[in-house]
Amino acid sequence: MQKSLAWFIYIIFLLGEFLFISKFELEYKILFYFLTIILSYRLLLSGISFLLLGIPYIKDVFELFLIRFKIIKQNILIDNLNFYTKMLAITSFVFMYLIIRLNPVNIKFIDSGSKINFSDGLFSTIKNVTPVLSLYGMYFGFLQFIANTAEKDIYMGENKLNYILNRSSAYQLSKSKMFYFFILSFCLIPFLSVFLYRNTLFTHLQKDLNIIWQLDFLFLLLLYLFLVITMIKTVSTTIELRIGKGKWIESKILIDYKIFYENLFWKSYSLDKPSMFFSSLKKDIEKIIEYSEVEQLLNGVFDEVFEAFKYKSYNNRWIDSNIPKLLSYYPKYINEFTTFMKKCNIDKNISSKSWFYIFELHQQMLELIIKYNKSELLKVDEFVYDIESNSFTKMYKLLFDTLILRRDVLSLLISDYSNLESNSNNYFLIYNTPNDRAIFKIREYKCKSLLKLYLSVNDNSIDIGHINYLNNENFKEFYSKVGFEFLSDKGRLRTFDKKDVLNKIILSMNNEYSLAFMLYQLLYTDYTEWDDNIEFYDAEIKKIMRCDEERQNYLFNQAKEKILSTNISHRITDKLLDNLWTKRKEKITDFYWFNQFGRRHQMSELKIIYVQWLLSGKEFSFSSRFYFINDSFSISKVTTKMKKSEKSIKVSSNKLHWIRVRNKEKMDNFCREYFLLTDKLDSIFTNKFYLLDQNEVQLSVEYLLKTNKVDLSNVIENLSVSSLLRLERILSYRDHRYNRYFSYTSRTIFDSMSSNSPFYWSGGEGVLEFYILKIIDSSYDVLYRDTQFLDGLKRRLISSLNFHNFTVNEYVELISEKVSTIDSISIFQKEEIICKLNDLLYNTATKHNQSRLDYKKPYRYR
Repeated sequence: MQKSLAWFIYIIFLLGEFLFISKFELEYKILFYFLTIILSYRLLLSGISFLLLGIPYIKDVFELFLIRFKIIKQNILIDNLNFYTKMLAITSFVFMYLIIRLNPVNIKFIDSGSKINFSDGLFSTIKNVTPVLSLYGMYFGFLQFIANTAEKDIYMGENKLNYILNRSSAYQLSKSKMFYFFILSFCLIPFLSVFLYRNTLFTHLQKDLNIIWQLDFLFLLLLYLFLVITMIKTVSTTIELRIGKGKWIESKILIDYKIFYENLFWKSYSLDKPSMFFSSLKKDIEKIIEYSEVEQLLNGVFDEVFEAFKYKSYNNRWIDSNIPKLLSYYPKYINEFTTFMKKCNIDKNISSKSWFYIFELHQQMLELIIKYNKSELLKVDEFVYDIESNSFTKMYKLLFDTLILRRDVLSLLISDYSNLESNSNNYFLIYNTPNDRAIFKIREYKCKSLLKLYLSVNDNSIDIGHINYLNNENFKEFYSKVGFEFLSDKGRLRTFDKKDVLNKIILSMNNEYSLAFMLYQLLYTDYTEWDDNIEFYDAEIKKIMRCDEERQNYLFNQAKEKILSTNISHRITDKLLDNLWTKRKEKITDFYWFNQFGRRHQMSELKIIYVQWLLSGKEFSFSSRFYFINDSFSISKVTTKMKKSEKSIKVSSNKLHWIRVRNKEKMDNFCREYFLLTDKLDSIFTNKFYLLDQNEVQLSVEYLLKTNKVDLSNVIENLSVSSLLRLERILSYRDHRYNRYFSYTSRTIFDSMSSNSPFYWSGGEGVLEFYILKIIDSSYDVLYRDTQFLDGLKRRLISSLNFHNFTVNEYVELISEKVSTIDSISIFQKEEIICKLNDLLYNTATKHNQSRLDYKKPYRYR
């Protein structure tokens, strides 16, 4: 639109020149050209700008010119407006005086002396001066009005109307000493002329004074005209401010600040004094009351500085020549900046969004320096992990550490990874230059610090998984590697639940690293076979491994490679991992099968079977992993191995005996550990004895129990009541496969206790609680008629009640809570149990109680 209008004005001008203006006198032509330029200069300049920006080859050069022009305009017309206004006024005044006085080109001026005569008296003199003074009296009255009405219109510590006035050259001149000279000379020259009129010695002086007086009059009149224009603009602005439409003033004030501080930044850079920049900024901030305005100023200033720096950083010649100076200046600048921002955070309460944005700009500025430099001083040794080994990466650490002092920037840090611009910067992962490695090291530190902050904040509503949204596979691999190393360095993780952020970090990694870390936690025993997070690992590994065999092979090989890079590779060796994977489907024909894994890993036999079952990805199993060929614990296998030794052809029966005893203990521990595990992991046990519902681990335990491979007295030792109920369920289930080996009765567990005398029961408190529950189960009537059993139960119950300081009711309630994951006990059943226990303790059975005891409701499971 403006381009078309500019062309139209040029055409009109050319037509006017050709048809009419050529016929005018010279004076009128000059006047026409002058008015044309003055009245339409803005439109003409805009049209020229649009025309030049539309030409491809000139566009870049002209844009650079406009940038330079803005800087010059700021320096001359805004920052130093007062000085240049006075210089222009003095120069114009002197130039016009010399033109009139000397008349070098013989221009016919009106004789000042013939028209202006002050000899008529003081009254005539005062009459000549008074009108101009009256005009300026009205102007100063207007200023007083503005001063009284503009008290509340403050932005960034500056009065908005005062800002408009200060940008007026006429207003600046009215405050200067030049204006005092014009007024004084205009008022005093007439009085002085009265006294000099009759003195012929001062004829030339009188002529000069007359010229000066007329120039004073001209300047004061022109100045007043411009002041009137300024007053009209000021009144219009006042109205806009009253109705809330004066936002353009705020924009202008902010732009002036931005340009001023951009120039001040480069000035402080040239002087190597960053304190100059921040001292000035600190003073301006202290003038501001509103926190939002402080944020606008900081965002605007640092954004302008960054854009100017980014523009220069694209110039390789500038970068190469300024690297030594940058190495000297920028560390000082960053130190000053972080100190300044810490103080601002305390004094001005900057919002998290602005805090993050400002630091992000400085991080990007630092990355630009590293990315585009070619100096050996900035090279980063890829074999040195410490981020402080390089001055610029050390600066980045300082920046990021200061940034995360504000914990509320966490969500912004995570969402920034999903930002399209940040996403496009992840190119460095596929390059291998020294500069890219430096940026890689910077972002690695940033990512680890982010994870550390995420753990410390522990806000479940923030999902760190968003960090991988919109990012390419290279970045996901990078983030997963950093996350894996970060968590692995912590060793065994603390216990966490579904609301904890640790599980979000694990799941935010890709499948390869997520599987590797969960296996790392399972295999890293650290003298604790099963931690409290096993339920989470169990569920997630099953999800990952629920795929075809080719994908399973790929996932495990990737996970193995990552596990071997950790600090447990001396225990969890390549051979061990290969055996875990390749042997996961083998039938175990004897317990010596576990010897191939060695003992360095410190894992139990159950852990090995369990991990293999997880890695198999099976949702259900049809059979046990065990299928022993010889019922005598594979004596032939032992004999075969012993024969391999040249020293002994005959096997010592005594030695074989102890080998068999040791193997039997391992089987006992295998079963006992399984029932202990069921207290942590419900999913590994099921009451539904159908092939599709059972799992390989449970079936393996069932095999050992029902084929009489274990000693129950060792299995039940210190098991919880829940585990004993599960044991009972396995033993009592009649499976045709094991009928010839084992038959469960009400006395099985009691008889299996290593000590079941009335004076001492072994097996722990779980056994007592188990038989408290079974007191109302009719299938146990035979046992509860055994006086020896009842005496032992009574003694053990009294001892436990005294130890815990419980009543019978409280104890029964506690037991019902413990078994709630297995089955719920009804209120009626609780009352029955309490009643029978009271009878046992006090021998006070009433007829009512006896009638209730006649009905023995069996205890059932889900």
